[in-house]
Amino acid sequence: MMKYLRMSLGVGVLFVLFLFSGCSLVNPDAVDLLTDDEKGITPESTEISNPMPEESETLPAEDLPTETEVVLTEAPLSRGQIVYVFGGEVWRYLVDLNSTEQITSGSSGFYSNLMVSGDGVFAAYNRDGMIHILNLGDSSEQVIANVGTFVNWGEGDGEIYTFESDLSCEDFADDIQNQDMINYDVLRVNISDPSSFINLANIPGGMRLPEGIYNYGTWASMASCGCYSECGGFSLWYLPTVTQMSHPDVGTNAGGFSFSPDYSQVTFSNLQMYGYFQSPLYVSDPNYTSSAVIYNETNVAVVEPMWSPAGDWIAFTGINFDDSTMEITNSRVILIRPDGSEQRIVEDVSGWLVDWSPDGQYLLYRQEGSPSDTFTIYALIDASKTLLPFTVDEYRPVDWGYLP
Repeated sequence: MMKYLRMSLGVGVLFVLFLFSGCSLVNPDAVDLLTDDEKGITPESTEISNPMPEESETLPAEDLPTETEVVLTEAPLSRGQIVYVFGGEVWRYLVDLNSTEQITSGSSGFYSNLMVSGDGVFAAYNRDGMIHILNLGDSSEQVIANVGTFVNWGEGDGEIYTFESDLSCEDFADDIQNQDMINYDVLRVNISDPSSFINLANIPGGMRLPEGIYNYGTWASMASCGCYSECGGFSLWYLPTVTQMSHPDVGTNAGGFSFSPDYSQVTFSNLQMYGYFQSPLYVSDPNYTSSAVIYNETNVAVVEPMWSPAGDWIAFTGINFDDSTMEITNSRVILIRPDGSEQRIVEDVSGWLVDWSPDGQYLLYRQEGSPSDTFTIYALIDASKTLLPFTVDEYRPVDWGYLP
């Protein structure tokens, strides 16, 4: 899953839109990216300026509500690897060994869509207009061009989904009323032979921002955007017939989708753009024939819900905001059953959801801090917490994957 740090979803849409469009939609001066010296980061070392534990520190769990029943499950043999960007380089954290490894050296440019392959061998990302396939074991790197932008890994070995167009906003700078001529090919590409790709669908109607391609190329989530403007909410597309699904009549402008493991349901909330406003959490089938609100709290905006890979929980960040200013007052990481029958507070102070472990038994979340955010693993089996010995560059993605 793609994760971006310290950005509301609305700001994230505009920021990622710049990467996919080739247009200067975001003023770089408006984003305060600290230099490495200001952050106390040196690419040659894992040392950071704020105190971090040399070993994993187990924190006491919050008291759970008396009616909450913790379901015990067998712990997995391996908790995998967390891949992240630190000091401008790609690193990974080996969870069971509590150790970090630097994977790249001497890199430059912005990383987007950093994502571990299903088998844990590779990480893919976009940088400098190219798709990069990084071998996490030996640090070798393959660069793929002319097949568009990496969206996410596919289901087959070595398969990725990409989004490609021959047109961009720059082609319509003097003819903006014809920007609807922009269209995109959704491609399935095998990294062993990138030139022999499969074109799954062509998406017409103007600029799009893809969120993900799912279920062997059956579903896609993408936002409609305007050149030199901004994106609206996300929509689901049924790719075999290139059909955009109509939103349910629930007054929502979807801020992104997360599928259940069997792809029979999706969860979503409202897009947050200009400040924050109250947003419920919805669960629906992809055709929107049955949509239900499973969480709704006064002055809380639900953002970036993620369905557990195990299918039994949905995690999200609940943003508390001031009703008059629409500004954040707190953020919490919350778990809820897909039918809304049980809730659990994972972190109730300045917490932001980052990712699920691949087996759905752990959550990764961050807490805002100075000079750096801290990252913690929460175990569903006993509600214990483990503070991790690394931090991540601002506005950089993080992904938790299996080990090969």
